Amino acid sequence: MTTRAFRENGLLLAVIIAVALALRLWWLDRAPPGLDSDEVSIAYNAYSIARTGRDEYGELLPTAFRAFGEYKRPAFIYFSAPFLALLGPTPFAARLPGAIAGTLTVLVVYLLGSRLTRSASIGLLAAAFVAISPWSLQFSRGAREVSLFLLALSVMVLCLLKPQKQSSARSATLWIVSAALAFLLALYSYPGGVVVAPLLALAVLATYPTRMRRHPRTALAAGALVLMVGFIPLAAQLRDGRATARAAQTSLLSQEWIITQAEGKAARSRQELPPPLASLATVMDNRWAIVGREVARAYLAHLDPRFLFTDGDPEPRHHPPGVAQLYLWDAPVLLLGMAVLARCWRRSAYRLLAAWLMIAPLPSALAENAPHAVRSFAMLPPLAVIAALGARRAWWWLGRRGFAGQIGRGMALALLAGSLAFYLKAYYRDYPLEHDRAWSSGWIEAFQLAKREVDQGRARSVVVPPEVREGYVYALFASGYDPRRYLDHGGSAAHLDWALYPQPGPMRFPPWEVRRVEWQTESRSEDTLYVLGSWNQLPPGARVLATTRGAGGRPALQLISLANS
Repeated sequence: MTTRAFRENGLLLAVIIAVALALRLWWLDRAPPGLDSDEVSIAYNAYSIARTGRDEYGELLPTAFRAFGEYKRPAFIYFSAPFLALLGPTPFAARLPGAIAGTLTVLVVYLLGSRLTRSASIGLLAAAFVAISPWSLQFSRGAREVSLFLLALSVMVLCLLKPQKQSSARSATLWIVSAALAFLLALYSYPGGVVVAPLLALAVLATYPTRMRRHPRTALAAGALVLMVGFIPLAAQLRDGRATARAAQTSLLSQEWIITQAEGKAARSRQELPPPLASLATVMDNRWAIVGREVARAYLAHLDPRFLFTDGDPEPRHHPPGVAQLYLWDAPVLLLGMAVLARCWRRSAYRLLAAWLMIAPLPSALAENAPHAVRSFAMLPPLAVIAALGARRAWWWLGRRGFAGQIGRGMALALLAGSLAFYLKAYYRDYPLEHDRAWSSGWIEAFQLAKREVDQGRARSVVVPPEVREGYVYALFASGYDPRRYLDHGGSAAHLDWALYPQPGPMRFPPWEVRRVEWQTESRSEDTLYVLGSWNQLPPGARVLATTRGAGGRPALQLISLANS
């Protein structure tokens, strides 16, 4: 590459990264509207770690965060802690780490695409696809662990590919240890990492079988040592169930409908068929056979054009209205990129891209609610590189068609600009209006309003009934409750009975109380306020002091008093 080309590529990469950062920071505290309970839980635990070194339960530097009982992976919370320490518990601070991780992923995809295809132009195109991708923007504009997971996964592959035959022992050790650290980061970032990261690492080694044998033994030994030490906390969590808590909640094997369906079909077979046929039918319709068919259906659903290009998955928190995980514009260049992959199948890099794409949907296919955009997020880097291959081929082909080709290029760019414009309109205008409830829009404002009432002396306590799910963590976050003070009152460990989830309590951290309320016998104190959902029926004699509304104008929470006016 000439010096001029190197400078031009560097300038283009800088522009792409600047655009990626701008798209991830603009209105970050307002779009999506509000913070959902997972974001608030992650942010407050990060704030608590930053201030005390302990989580909300008082555990010192935990390697799994109990949170709502699902034991969140720790990496993103620790990554977020410095931002919460510096900026305090605000929506912007909660989401900034995800935006940073998403922007860094753009840079790593450039390096990865350039490395795999030996083409800086492919790397630039792949980085550009990720920079403006609806899939990437959705999960890097929220406090989402998966944003750090994707960054770690991409860094791991890059580091495994980086060492060369002529690398020095010191250089090889650096890259191998970095790959091992990225591998561990992927494991500790997201539950699906325990499936995707090992399989993807094996895919790299299988695709490049001679690469590891070229490295000095000292480099391999250093990497193995890092892995063994880093795996110790995860091994303990696998043994006691913390690492599999979330998987146990969502796994297809734990779904009652599968067990019921298998038992029902077996009973009908025994009643309606002769014994030999009944036994055969029972084998075909047992629990494992049903799970196998459902896994296959769920896996293939992630390659469905409706999931990728038109509808997305059913969860409104995973994409804005009218936009899927990718642009419809991406479909033709992805198809062309697939054709390039098939034509050049002998190239190791292309086989690795195909393997990555095949591995990525597995965590989602093994769980409920597939296709699932979060659990299959690891599909994005290979899709970006494949789309870049197709886009370059299309651009080259159009360039050889004279004036008609130039018109085609202009139309392609216009369609891309139109797709991006439609996405921005859908995200910033339609999303807050149509799906504000999915993001608990208006909740933080209600708890802040209640705190102001206490600060101004108009109330001494605020009761949050369990009907307001996860209300305690919104009270902590919205009021900026000092984690030391919360832990002095026992923290969550002293109060939350997760057998009652999502109805924890009773708990008290002045001026907040989380408890069941018997409205008929509740004392009608003038200095006690209550936070209720707009969907809850008002108790007799209640007086509504204020109602907060979501970004779409719909009522969210109400601040009420039982005292006579």
